[in-house]
Amino acid sequence: MPRRIRSLRVATLMALVAAIAVGLGIYRDRTSPRRRWVESLRSADPEFRQMERFMASYGSIPGLSRRDAGRALVDELGDRDPEFLCFALAALRDLDPLPASAVPTLAALTRANDPEIRASAVHALGAAFDPGVREAGPAALLLLRLADPDSRVRVAAVLALDEVIVRSGRFEESAISSLSALLKDPEPQVRLDAALTLTRVGRGLEILPTIDAFVFFHGHGDCRTAFRVLDALAGRSDEALRILVARAYLPGDEPDPEVLRILVRVAAGSEADRRRVIARALDVDPGQGLHRRAGAALVLGAIGAGRLAVPMLIEATRHPEWTVRRSAVRHLAELRPPDPAAVEALRVVAESEKADVIRDLAARALEGPGGRTAPLGTRGANR
Repeated sequence: MPRRIRSLRVATLMALVAAIAVGLGIYRDRTSPRRRWVESLRSADPEFRQMERFMASYGSIPGLSRRDAGRALVDELGDRDPEFLCFALAALRDLDPLPASAVPTLAALTRANDPEIRASAVHALGAAFDPGVREAGPAALLLLRLADPDSRVRVAAVLALDEVIVRSGRFEESAISSLSALLKDPEPQVRLDAALTLTRVGRGLEILPTIDAFVFFHGHGDCRTAFRVLDALAGRSDEALRILVARAYLPGDEPDPEVLRILVRVAAGSEADRRRVIARALDVDPGQGLHRRAGAALVLGAIGAGRLAVPMLIEATRHPEWTVRRSAVRHLAELRPPDPAAVEALRVVAESEKADVIRDLAARALEGPGGRTAPLGTRGANR
């Protein structure tokens, strides 16, 4: 009997020790930097989640390296909560290069039923690409998603491939063919992103007709990708320059500063490039409308060729939009030595302009060099 009691006591003691060990393990896991960080990504406070994601991307979580954070997220990719899963995939993309073990899991998620999950997984795959590995790996998986039925996934695949090109410096012919096919995609954003990626390998001119139509029916915010395509092509395409000059000002809108910056940058490249921009601006047909002529005049003024545009700038001082009139007065005021016709036009503006700010601008210009205003674009020699 005593022997049985001793055995029972030993078994009880061993069970108690095992329970304590398990409890300590659970406590240590839950209080570890890794577990605390993963749980913080599940917070109901979106700002807190974003802050934790940002800190991890810079390796600023105490006790948790970027690599360990990446491994922790890979272990969480089996979660069934779509919102958390998409956020975890976005956070994972910040932690590139990703561990090779992430690729099979990400590949499976690119076939998920939820298009948001597929798109997030595709984005993360771009960060999983290792330029030192010659195998196709993630790049091949991205090519498959270019044909995804959901446009959000196709856009994600194009952007991820663009990242692969930048990081690897190489591009397979099969990828060029697949991206070229997307230039006819029914979704405008897919076409534009595909064209931007193709410009990295000397392609993309095929989409200029599409961009030409797109930029005249969308506001500046929707045209950012289109402007990047045009910026990439402007150095070798007069058609891209023509589109930019025509888009410098749209009816009912302000002169587009991004377009003017692109054209100023192109014109500053070489004398030949400057002449190309001037030629496109002077090609504006008088019958194309006052806004088109005003935009061309503002382009010439911005690149320091305002003297060539004096008649158009004078015309622009009578434009219905006050922002165009203000820009025209600025460019006329910058002409040195002063142009007699420009001086007369400034005098008329100073006497008859309804907007106080423009009237004062013209008056200060007439006072002499001390009243000159800052140029709209980069100052250059007027020729």
